[in-house]
Amino acid sequence: MNFSTWLVMQLHRHNLTQTDFATQLDIHRQTVVKWVTNQTVPGTGSNSRLAEWLATHEIRPWADVPTMKVQFNQMMMNLVSGDHHVCPLCGEVVATPTLDE
Repeated sequence: MNFSTWLVMQLHRHNLTQTDFATQLDIHRQTVVKWVTNQTVPGTGSNSRLAEWLATHEIRPWADVPTMKVQFNQMMMNLVSGDHHVCPLCGEVVATPTLDE
């Protein structure tokens, strides 16, 4: 899974349009459009802002806000880096089959 797919899932979970999400994050709507269409990924500052928003708006909190912010930040960094395949719901590393299997 990549960042854009994960972000679309988050927008759907929170019942938000891209425009509403951009407004709530105080960023330009085109920025969200580029993230959703996989044209760009958020930089460090935007990643932190996203993590903060997600942690404070989590539908089913599993920890305190500071802990969730760190976890969301790490999850997004993993998705952006492409080095890991992380479950977007639980944050666990997901095994992916190789062509040999």
